[in-house]
Amino acid sequence: METQPVAPKQLSEERTLLEGLLHYLSILIRYKWLIAIITFTAATAVVIFSVATLSLPLDRNPLPNKYTAYAVLLVQSEESGMSALSSVLSSLGAGGGGGSVSYGDVGLQVLSSRPTLDTLVEEFSITDKYEITQNIRTGSREAILSRSDFVFDTNTGSLTISYTDVDPFFSRDIVNRMVALLEGWFTEWGGTANQRQITLLEEKIAEVSAEITRLEGELESLQLLYGIISVTEIASAQAAILTDLRSQLMQVDLEIKNYARYSTIEDEALVRLKLQKEGIEGLISETERGYTGGKKTMPSREELPKLSVQFARLQVDLEIQMRIYQSINEQYELLKLSSETGTIFDILEYAEAPDEKSEPSRGQLSMVVTALAFFGSIVIAFLLNMINNIRKDPSKRKLLAGEGKS
Repeated sequence: METQPVAPKQLSEERTLLEGLLHYLSILIRYKWLIAIITFTAATAVVIFSVATLSLPLDRNPLPNKYTAYAVLLVQSEESGMSALSSVLSSLGAGGGGGSVSYGDVGLQVLSSRPTLDTLVEEFSITDKYEITQNIRTGSREAILSRSDFVFDTNTGSLTISYTDVDPFFSRDIVNRMVALLEGWFTEWGGTANQRQITLLEEKIAEVSAEITRLEGELESLQLLYGIISVTEIASAQAAILTDLRSQLMQVDLEIKNYARYSTIEDEALVRLKLQKEGIEGLISETERGYTGGKKTMPSREELPKLSVQFARLQVDLEIQMRIYQSINEQYELLKLSSETGTIFDILEYAEAPDEKSEPSRGQLSMVVTALAFFGSIVIAFLLNMINNIRKDPSKRKLLAGEGKS
């Protein structure tokens, strides 16, 4: 198998690259002691500095230990608290949005809000503690926010509140106070929203109850007027009365005709039968007109369709109002129950004073400073090499001198 010949241009480039690497390597070897001294000095200095900061008092310590205290809250899920959340957002004038909002998102906003921060500033004397002299109000708020961390995990529904300070007990106290302020805010606004909904439901219940009473009164008036429970009953009763009267009329009329065949004079019996017939006809007429014995006890046949429609409408309206009343009353009882027993947050962990520092990492600081010193010493080595080359080359010195004069 024959090997491909290497082009002269490629060999030249490889030789040039190798020569360049060897050149820079020779410079580093020439200044190896400078690089080693600078790196060692920086590493030693940062280690001594780190060890010294462990024993210096806080007021003179440039790198004090800081402690992070945290509390963990379990947030109620959107499904179980959506109605209450809507009440809270409605109280804030932010309800009705199409996006998905949870208690955790609202809690993050509350913790970062100006009222919450101002309360912490006042109660913990933040301005004096951190010696804020300019833009006092804004600076005090920023001092808290810069040391705080609020994380809401949507997967687990947990809200973590943490605070970092040189005093572990201060960190614990301010975190627990944040938790209390958050709970207080939701209790106040959630209670206000629930109470507002309860009041509205009570007003609606009273309104529906009044309408039910009115409809029941109208039905009762119709029933008392006609002495019936339903229009179907009165129509059936009226039909039965008319059927009976017509049957009696036919019987009397038949007796009159039979009697007239055998008698040509109007004796007392025939007169009595005719009077009975007139009386039955009168009762039929009165019954059809809605009068019996001179007093209206049932509607006329002409009024029955209209009365049937009116009665059915009253019954339907009453049934609708009863359903509305039942639905509103259920909401009312559930809202009262949720306002008494419902909780938005379950506190999984209160903050405690940490006994282990969270920062600074002195080992990491030492490595970073040592690495910066090493690379910085390499840069210095190249600069020194360049200066020496300029000093040894007369043409470069003349060039620099000429540029300087021009």
